[in-house]
Amino acid sequence: MSVQISENELNMAASAIGIDLMGIAPEAELNHEEIARLRLWQESGYAGEMSYLQRDPAERGEPTRFVPGTTTILTFAVPYRALAKQPLQLGFGRIARYALGKDYHRVIKKRLQKLKETFTDSEELIWRPVADSFPILERAYAQRAGIGFIGKNTMLIREKIGSFFFLGEVLTNINVVQKSNRLATIDTQCGSCQKCIQDCPTEAFVQPYTMDARKCISYLTIEKRGKFTEWESKAVAEWLFGCDICQEVCPFNHTRLKGDHIPIWEEFDGNHSQLDLKPLFYLRTEEEFRDHFKGRAILRAGREGLLRNALAVLRNTKAHSTFLEIGDLALSDESSYIREDALFTDGYLKSL
Repeated sequence: MSVQISENELNMAASAIGIDLMGIAPEAELNHEEIARLRLWQESGYAGEMSYLQRDPAERGEPTRFVPGTTTILTFAVPYRALAKQPLQLGFGRIARYALGKDYHRVIKKRLQKLKETFTDSEELIWRPVADSFPILERAYAQRAGIGFIGKNTMLIREKIGSFFFLGEVLTNINVVQKSNRLATIDTQCGSCQKCIQDCPTEAFVQPYTMDARKCISYLTIEKRGKFTEWESKAVAEWLFGCDICQEVCPFNHTRLKGDHIPIWEEFDGNHSQLDLKPLFYLRTEEEFRDHFKGRAILRAGREGLLRNALAVLRNTKAHSTFLEIGDLALSDESSYIREDALFTDGYLKSL
């Protein structure tokens, strides 16, 4: 017999562990339109090198394939700090606001596992917490659960808190007695606004609600492996890790960017969205890199990827203050393409 709980009781339990925004979606398969949209996106090649996004779209709409017995998907929104954009300091690179604190995958899953203590533990209870690391269409289910709506920039947006928040889910067999059905629609909330599409410097949006990841700065600085092309190197501009431009220009985020007073978990409450590049050039091994960024999402880029990004930012911002470090990198780094890139950067900056 499955556990039953009211939506109000579940909300109070979530609030007790610091989660104030929760929605409930039935496990039922996503509709054919949502699946077809993902399939077309895949077939268009927009996923780039992200092989993990090439899984059969139908599977992403059927959680029971991975967690048999799932009847409900609990969806949670966890805000992160929306710092106002500041002029870039010379020799620094911008990092996406979500990466200011600890790695959200681990932090959120750990907190959601703690929520399980609300229920009487039994062999029948299914409880699988996930956070952007499980093959389901998170944003589609979050929209179904009433957390927000999917905007033209493909981000999940909620009035008053915008899009600066993480998503976490629990796949479970708990029977939640809901107060109301809060389903949102995908295409009515942005209205005629096209700011995210118009202001994307790399023109990554093919059309509203569709992004070519291969042109996205976040993809280039985090998921792209190996050397940059000349276009990619210039496209990342000031961004060392990730990109927030399509969120910065979104009207739903303007209030928080002017002064963010939303409670933030300590793990995500960073206070500086720029990173000094010079110390990165002293991280000569993967072990040193992992020690330096232990517990942070920046690890996703890898040492070579982050150094590649840093060298591109130095060239794009014409930062002259790191000749010694770059020259040493060109001579002795263990990566041949980083040595080559550092040599090119050293020569370029000295020619200015």
